[in-house]
Amino acid sequence: MCCVAVTADKCTDADLDRPDATTIYRSPSNATEAVLLRPDCTFERVPISRDQEKLTDASRTLNFTGMGAEQVVSYPSTVNTFVLDRNAVHEANFSTAMDLRFLILRRSQLTNVDKFIMPPSLFTLDLRGNAMHSLNGSKLPDTTYSIIISENKLQNLDNFIFPRSLRQL
Repeated sequence: MCCVAVTADKCTDADLDRPDATTIYRSPSNATEAVLLRPDCTFERVPISRDQEKLTDASRTLNFTGMGAEQVVSYPSTVNTFVLDRNAVHEANFSTAMDLRFLILRRSQLTNVDKFIMPPSLFTLDLRGNAMHSLNGSKLPDTTYSIIISENKLQNLDNFIFPRSLRQL
């Protein structure tokens, strides 16, 4: 955790507006990190990590596992893997990153993803271990080839529109 300096509606040390919920933002000062900012203005910086084992396409991962995130407002546009396991995210806009391929939201108390705006480049959406009853109303881009929905409470998928490129469910 880091510093706490607050003015009325601004978390001055993080150089961001004070959020109503624990929120992920793109860092205003460093393009290779994101900031998890809490309503009390405490914050943590999370750097993009690279997977050196994948020599052909270095993975650019942002990992917020178990950090209590509730919202995603923005994040670095170069991220291609976003890990949000064991959080409580209920609203997110993932559409701004053109390279985001893998979105991992395992065990995150999700009941739906209706308020999520998905990136046009999404390959894999991992929703394993949530409390989802339905995917109705969810819109996934046609680039999505894998949706992992095991360990949920899904009752039917009758009104869900499957992406044309889907290969694994």
